[in-house]
Amino acid sequence: MVYRVLLGAAAIMGVATVGALAQNAYTTANVNMRAGPGTDYPVVVTLPNGAVVDVHGCLSGWSWCDTSWRGNRGWVSGRYLQMIYQNRRVYLPELAPRIGIPVITFQFGNYWDRWYRDRSWYRDRDRWGPPRPPRPGAVPPPPPPRPGVMPPPPPRPGDARPVPPRPGAGNPPPPPRPGATAPGARPPAAAAPDRNRPGPNANAPRPRPQQSEDRPRSPFPRRDNTCPSGRVGPNGQCI
Repeated sequence: MVYRVLLGAAAIMGVATVGALAQNAYTTANVNMRAGPGTDYPVVVTLPNGAVVDVHGCLSGWSWCDTSWRGNRGWVSGRYLQMIYQNRRVYLPELAPRIGIPVITFQFGNYWDRWYRDRSWYRDRDRWGPPRPPRPGAVPPPPPPRPGVMPPPPPRPGDARPVPPRPGAGNPPPPPRPGATAPGARPPAAAAPDRNRPGPNANAPRPRPQQSEDRPRSPFPRRDNTCPSGRVGPNGQCI
């Protein structure tokens, strides 16, 4: 009877020992402990090959595990962790379902506030964390285009776009008429006289000015070569 009691106590102690050892894991290479479950998060510390870490839980699928080592807290990839089971080392993703490693989630804000306030990259937490909710009164971003609606193509290099008129500017002036001089332009210079062109003949007889009908006639008879006497009266007859 006493033997059976001692055997049962030994069995219970063995199970407790295995459960305690199941929380320890060993790194299989030099691996980075990161501030989140992913290679995009900053490096907390680089673990040497064979380092013993404490496993506090893993994501679903045991791809990344929350660990601690020498006062450092962070996430290590499950592919680089092994655990001892039945006196041999087994990779953590294979053994975790058997020994009941807890499945946890990653709370970025709470996790960083608790473990990384003294880190230099903590002030840039918006770079790695989820987007914060918009402030009251902030203008939301425009919605994405609907499926099937193509956005307008960007302008090609060299395409000139018309410049809109300035506010308050009047209508543009009408285009100049053909042959008209534009405002501000100099008129065309007059053509120089052609010196080789023959001028008027100085020896040609000048035409006599015609006598006006309103000019009074002279009372004296005028000479006319058609009359024998050479005199013509006021009535136009020969004297």
